[in-house]
Amino acid sequence: MAVSTEERAQIDRLIDDYGRYAGLPGLAFEDGLFALSFDDVEITVSLEEGGTKLILRSPLDMTGIRTDARFVAAVLMANVASMLHGSGVMGIDEDVGAWVWIDHADPRGLTAETLHSRLLEAVKAIRFWRGRLPTLIAPEAAKAEPADDFNFTIIRG
Repeated sequence: MAVSTEERAQIDRLIDDYGRYAGLPGLAFEDGLFALSFDDVEITVSLEEGGTKLILRSPLDMTGIRTDARFVAAVLMANVASMLHGSGVMGIDEDVGAWVWIDHADPRGLTAETLHSRLLEAVKAIRFWRGRLPTLIAPEAAKAEPADDFNFTIIRG
């Protein structure tokens, strides 16, 4: 289901508002996407084909990691836990043929502040995956446990 012209205008206003909030005036979709960097994490934000969801995507460096069948099976199992936490999943982006972390956000009801919070949650999830990759099939290969354990504060409104 495609978004209406008004809904698309609201999404564009949200991105513009977020740009001003984050000190990036003029932030907008260019060719359907834009990229943001949070220190060591780059997130590409695009609109899902129908325009109803924001797609958040970040490349994962697989240097030195064997991506064999055992690894893929471990990723699939870890994806279940990650999905249940609402923390995105890891997979292969068919457009670029590379491993990525990916998630989505419903833009309806988001404000610049809540979009920023959502992006910061994404950064935490991406850093978790980066720390978790070496341990998926060889726990003894991990240099340290991932720094983030997905503890979030939940505030009831």
